[in-house]
Amino acid sequence: MAKKRFYEFKNIANKDSELYVYGEICGGADKWDESDVTFKDFKDTLENMTQGSTLNMYINSPGGSVFTTQSIIAMLRRAKENGIKINAYIDGLAASCGSWLPMIADEIFVYPQSIMMIHKPLCGVWGNADEMRKEIEVLDKIENDVIIPLYMERAKEGVTEDMLREKMANETWLSADEMQELFNVTLLADERQIACCVDKEIFNKYANVPEELLKIANKEDDEEESPKEPKQAKNEAVKELEDKISNLEGEVENLKKEKEDLIKDKEEISNNLNQANEKIIALNEEITFMKPLVDEYEKIKKEEEARLEEDKLKDLSNEYEKKFNSLGASKKFKSEEVQNLLKEAVKDSNKKNELNSIIVNLIQIKDENKVKTKSIDNSANMDNLVPNDENGASKYGFK
Repeated sequence: MAKKRFYEFKNIANKDSELYVYGEICGGADKWDESDVTFKDFKDTLENMTQGSTLNMYINSPGGSVFTTQSIIAMLRRAKENGIKINAYIDGLAASCGSWLPMIADEIFVYPQSIMMIHKPLCGVWGNADEMRKEIEVLDKIENDVIIPLYMERAKEGVTEDMLREKMANETWLSADEMQELFNVTLLADERQIACCVDKEIFNKYANVPEELLKIANKEDDEEESPKEPKQAKNEAVKELEDKISNLEGEVENLKKEKEDLIKDKEEISNNLNQANEKIIALNEEITFMKPLVDEYEKIKKEEEARLEEDKLKDLSNEYEKKFNSLGASKKFKSEEVQNLLKEAVKDSNKKNELNSIIVNLIQIKDENKVKTKSIDNSANMDNLVPNDENGASKYGFK
């Protein structure tokens, strides 16, 4: 039977847009009827928005596909990073994944009649025990890595993950006041009449649907056209079931591929880690083997350096001993000052300059002594030339 179109985009003034999410969130524009919100609608609208724009998103949805919702949230997060402000309004019902979709918004607004339902993720499965366990792992991953982090982004101070998990486990339907107790939302004073966004078939999946919503769903059913012929209705029901099975099989295949990719990545990482560990062990063994050789080499090297230094000191000492002895300064050569300079000169050329300076000073002193000695000798010769006696002056004709 025909259903209303529950989603619509509207462009408004000042580069702002409105998005009405009024239906079950599903992916694949060609796979679902017009009552479902499609992945493509979000993508096209967001790509046409510019920095500084505002997206006002009005939600009245029972939820739907976790993976499609997560894709939409990823695009909304990128839009925020590109400077687009997002406001979320819960017009009526925000259930299942429709409850964490608004958590990506900059601000969330609720009305007195707004209702939010949070629960643990669900799935319909058919298979053996191993397949069931795989589905359990997927459901736990969705709860821990997808739902809880989004709720905690908007959770009020003091609200813990354990509090939210308990409410999810009990399939909790929250009033506007209860939403304010858990999340950072703004309660608007406007009165809004809740429009039924789903039929009783979808409500039958949940355990604690408020009586008010069931009445609205029953009223919608009463207003619909009379049932079709049983055979035609049966064919449509079979077709709908086949379509759902086909889509579920597609999701299962995607999950299998994701799992295979994860296993492959895990094996590759494990192999790389094992190879790295083997290299570390081999290098450590090589280091252990080579360390005694290196230590022995260092010992021989130090001994050789000491021997060379000793030979160099000996040669240098012989060289300068000759120089000092030639100047008659053997005592000076044996002095502590000169011996220390010789030891230091082996490694420091500046100390050799100091030794040379000492020798130069000794040469100057020796030269000065020679001049004095020569002067004294000359004086002695003059005394011989001019005898110092009484008759000397008269002898050479001086009076």
